[in-house]
Amino acid sequence: MVVTVPDRSSRWNEVRAPQLFGIRTAAYGQTSAWASLPGDGMGAILDLDALADQIAGLLRLVGGLGVFECDQVAIGVGVSTERLMSVGRVSGQPRHQVTSLMLSNDPIQVPPDELVTLAALGPGAAEVGRTLSRTLIEAVSARR
Repeated sequence: MVVTVPDRSSRWNEVRAPQLFGIRTAAYGQTSAWASLPGDGMGAILDLDALADQIAGLLRLVGGLGVFECDQVAIGVGVSTERLMSVGRVSGQPRHQVTSLMLSNDPIQVPPDELVTLAALGPGAAEVGRTLSRTLIEAVSARR
């Protein structure tokens, strides 16, 4: 099953909040959720705290589906690099200058490195979100 949400548009000088774009559950149980990053007219912003909260929210969403029949899951994260992106802080105001990352168009993926309990999709989502956001930002920064 796949559910997608249409992209909402914003003006160039507006701050864009992250937006859920879709969620997919395959017949064999793999579940994926994807969303936009916060950003503005100068591109997406990888903010450690905002990214941790966003990942935790996506994990809770996936956990809320109740589709897992096992006690453990493997969690990976990634980011598409097709648009401008920078590491920084998300604020309510559009930026006037930015140092963008020079990235290839290849996505950056942090594959699962261990199994975790289903608590990672509920009460433990905040902790897992913090760990995954740090790891993803390190992977993005290493690609510069």
